[in-house]
Formats: sequence, structure tokens, C-alpha cells
Amino acid sequence: MKNLKAFYLFVLLVLMLFNTNAFAQGKKYKVTGSQQNINLVEGTVVPDSRGMATEGILYYDHSCPINGGRANLAFQKGTLIKFNAKGQAYEGYLLRDTKISINGGSKSILFQKGKLIRFNERGQVTLGFLLSDHSIQIPGGRSTHAFQKGTYVKFNDKGQVYEGFLLADMKIRVGNMSIVFQKGKLIKFNNNGQVVEGVMMYDTNLQQVGGKYLHYKKGSVVKFNDSGFAIGGKI
Repeated sequence: MKNLKAFYLFVLLVLMLFNTNAFAQGKKYKVTGSQQNINLVEGTVVPDSRGMATEGILYYDHSCPINGGRANLAFQKGTLIKFNAKGQAYEGYLLRDTKISINGGSKSILFQKGKLIRFNERGQVTLGFLLSDHSIQIPGGRSTHAFQKGTYVKFNDKGQVYEGFLLADMKIRVGNMSIVFQKGKLIKFNNNGQVVEGVMMYDTNLQQVGGKYLHYKKGSVVKFNDSGFAIGGKI
């Protein structure tokens, strides 16, 4: 009898974890700045001054315009969606793997379903999760780097990646040195494409402001200023 009760309790817990609508109550709301109606989970809605929804958790899968109004995308139930003042989604979780153009439409990238995606006011992707490995241009436009599937990338307004996770160990010029940065780790670039943060693949002596060199350990997260001098990290 005890085993049977334990089994039923286990099944109940599984249902609670995997069926977001099992106990939540849905309600139809008007979306701010639009005539759009949407079913959201009660208690999750952030209203504007008129009581219209600016964000909330979707009760059903939902397709709606994104920032800029150029396209509709489908977003996943049980996830948070946010709207601008025109009722266009600028942040949400994709219902399905979706190909979206970046860099002025010259390149398209598949973004991963069930993951966060974010858009700027013109409808350009500013953050998304890669469905497959991709080589994408970094700021400055002089080079591309390969970024790892299943990880997020952040884009500037030109569709260039300024933050992402390296697919392979990568030797990159920083200041007057060539430094190997570790694969699968976060790397960040400034507006000119210079590394401002990365993870050391090897123990490395790095130059500080003033000319002094300090020893940084393998696996250290190191920050650099715009001149390529190390300004922080594990020594």
C-alpha cells in the first residue's frame, strides 16, 4: 500500500513539473497598444496603466508580431513573453526551431526552440541560442569566429556577435600578444572587435597597464581594456 501511494505521489509530481497548465488558470487579456487578445496565466501578468498586458506567461502557444512589425513568430506556452508599447513581442521563447536573417539580411541563422530570443526596436535579433555551430562576424567586420551550438550569442545592431561561446580553442591577437582562448567558454568583444573578456587556455603572462606582466592561470576569466592590457582575473 505504501509503495502504491509513493507511486501516485511520484506521478503527481511529474505532472506538476511537466504540465504547466495542469494547475494554472488561463485568462484572456488584451495586449498593450494593440487589438490583440492573448491567453496568459493568471498571476503572471504585468499590466500597463489601462490594465492591458505588457508581459506574462503564455497559457497556450501563441503567434504574434515581433518588434518592428516585420514578421510573426510563434512562442511556446508556459514561457514568459514581453511586449513593446505597440503590442509587438520583443522577448520570448521560440515554439520551434526558427531561421531568422541577421546582418541586414545577408545571413540567416537557425535559433533553437524552447530557448530565449530577444529583438531590438527594428526587429533584429539581439540574443538567441544557436541550433547548430555557426561562424559569425564579430564587431569591426574584419573577421569571423565559430560559436558553439546550444549556447547563446549576443548581436549588435549590425548583426555582429559581441558575446558568445567559442566552438574551438582560438588564438586571438590582444594588444601586443597572441592569446589562446578556451573552447566552450564565454568570450566578449568591444565595438572594434577587440577581446575584452575571455578564458585562458594555458597559463599565460599578461601585460598590465604600466608595462608589468602578471601570471594568469589556465581557466582564468581575464578582462582586458581597449588597449589590450589585462585588468582583472585569477592570478
